[in-house]
Amino acid sequence: MQVGGLLFSLTLAVLSGTAQAQANMEGLDAQYERFLSWWPGTYDNERQVALAPSSFTPVRLYLEPVDVPAFGADVIYGEWQDAQRDFRVIRQRFYSFEIDHARQALRLKLHIFPPSPELVERTRGAYSEPSKIAALTPADMFPLAGCDVYFQWREDHFAGAMDKGSCAFKAPGTSDDIYSWSQMRLTDTSFEYLDGWFNPDGSVYRVLADDWYIFERR
Repeated sequence: MQVGGLLFSLTLAVLSGTAQAQANMEGLDAQYERFLSWWPGTYDNERQVALAPSSFTPVRLYLEPVDVPAFGADVIYGEWQDAQRDFRVIRQRFYSFEIDHARQALRLKLHIFPPSPELVERTRGAYSEPSKIAALTPADMFPLAGCDVYFQWREDHFAGAMDKGSCAFKAPGTSDDIYSWSQMRLTDTSFEYLDGWFNPDGSVYRVLADDWYIFERR
């Protein structure tokens, strides 16, 4: 029995390794299909908040595919809600996707909703009522260039990051030149990211969170 169990475990390990090797060798088209399928869902960071209540606040996150032709063929609408304040909307994004063959990467084009109370009220809940955002165009978004995120397959997840220094802007309310740098990870059950603002020389301008935000699908 012990020998049989050992052989069974070794067989599983070999099969798992073979499947992983195949996933690592597959083309961008196949990776892209899996990449798109892993985004949609309702997420929260309850586990993270329970472990570090002083560092993170409870947030509910909705990520849903939407039909907004002005932003491309493959688009996810993201809505972040503060779970402690009657689910007040605290962030809205469009993530539009495409394959970047030149970089051998999967490209996320970031579109940020401007902080307009009227727009928030008009579009909140669009993850379940997509007609609220169907007519939006890039001209309605906050003007911010160079903030695309490039993903590649890493063993069992997709890892992405902006090009350092490319997402440049003036710090709000100042004349300070800074840039934002975001890193992301996507698994089949979670979406994680780490954001920060930096001076042109790469030193930290502002830390936006103590650690990675980890949102788990529910």
